[in-house]
Amino acid sequence: MVEKIEADLSKEYLFRLFSGLTSEERTYIGLMGGWAVEFTLNKIKVTHIGSKDIDIFFNTEKISAERVIEIIESRGFLKHSFFRWCKYINRENGKEMSEDEQRRCDLHNIIPVYVDVMTNKDLGGGRLFFEPLLDDVLEGEFEYFNYRGIDIMMPTTKLITELKIKTACERNDQEKRSKDIADLFSIINNSKTMWELDLKGNLIRIANIREDLRKMFSEKFDEFLSDGTISKGSNLINVDEKTVISMLRLIFA
Repeated sequence: MVEKIEADLSKEYLFRLFSGLTSEERTYIGLMGGWAVEFTLNKIKVTHIGSKDIDIFFNTEKISAERVIEIIESRGFLKHSFFRWCKYINRENGKEMSEDEQRRCDLHNIIPVYVDVMTNKDLGGGRLFFEPLLDDVLEGEFEYFNYRGIDIMMPTTKLITELKIKTACERNDQEKRSKDIADLFSIINNSKTMWELDLKGNLIRIANIREDLRKMFSEKFDEFLSDGTISKGSNLINVDEKTVISMLRLIFA
């Protein structure tokens, strides 16, 4: 579950991160993941559940990994585990905590805000995730969302959908997988431009999805049903599970 306080803090630090970029840097660094889903839905006046994490990507041909890391760390995000950055917030007073303060604080009073970074090229490991689908963003599959006066680059609705299909199928963490399912349902349920209709106007399929991703999702679907992933995803957005299942099946219809 995404608590409101977690989503609010994540959204605030997302704003601080992007508002600190130059207008040119915002054409090289973009937003993906749960917040891209939220903002895409906000464009059509639909409110979603936000996200705990801030997922960003960058164009490796226009800006260096070193510069992107410098930007993240200059905003006070600390290296966390092997692949992400984190800022620790005190739940009681809303203040940022140092690593030492975080170690001395009770776990239930700590709200972590994570930043994950994806690239369109494999830079040889480290903290950056390689996601080849991001090449499509650089070839024109992007749009902007104006949040509090700043334009934030995001993948198109189609590409966000494909990225969510892929991450849902590749994840091992069920909590994150269930959030992917909630995001995926919400975006295809509300994005009528992706609906393929029959002659009577009935929805029969989600259109323009890569066939390899349709196949991947189809092969994982029974597992998502049996292990509770779809049930938990449905609960996150308070939608009947049968409704979610029916819509998701249209991905591989």
